[in-house]
Amino acid sequence: MSEYSLQKENFKIVLRKAFLYSFMSLLLPLILYFILKSSVDDYMIQGVFKLFCGLFFVYTLIKESLRIYRIRRDWLSFKILITEDAIHKKQYKTEDTIIPTNKIVKIVQIADGVSIQSEEANKFLYIPKNIENYEEVLSKLNSLKPIEVSSLMSLRIPSEYTIQQHIKHGSALKRLFLVIGVVLGVLLILFLLLIILLL
Repeated sequence: MSEYSLQKENFKIVLRKAFLYSFMSLLLPLILYFILKSSVDDYMIQGVFKLFCGLFFVYTLIKESLRIYRIRRDWLSFKILITEDAIHKKQYKTEDTIIPTNKIVKIVQIADGVSIQSEEANKFLYIPKNIENYEEVLSKLNSLKPIEVSSLMSLRIPSEYTIQQHIKHGSALKRLFLVIGVVLGVLLILFLLLIILLL
């Protein structure tokens, strides 16, 4: 049995991109505050506006922190196990995906990895190029079933898809943040309408 994880070096690149996106998201409430602050003269409206921007900033900070935590958790827990009898995928917050070798319909190589398709429509695996010892993985898979090279070799699969396949996201916390996001969005629209009407 051989076990493979995602490369730690590539994880740093993915994490850097996630931090950059989070930083840009955190700038939004601050930019909004400084743009609209100068156009509001009323002390009470300024107070409400500061409160709203503060809440929006805190919400974005919590949301982005959780997103980065999930990226880290999902990447580091992603494991592929290859045996003579089956291919296993293990990952936190997911049920193990097991495809027996006699149930593999085809293995297709594309630009960023390998897609393994089983007889069952809802059972599939995507092994990314970011996996450790990728050439060794290809060799082992090829010994189970010859790998077909896709005509769409330029097709690229985002890293997020790699680590998100079959993940069951937390429902209660997700719903809570969705409700908070909708409420903040509605408050923002109402507040901007109020400013437009008062000017």
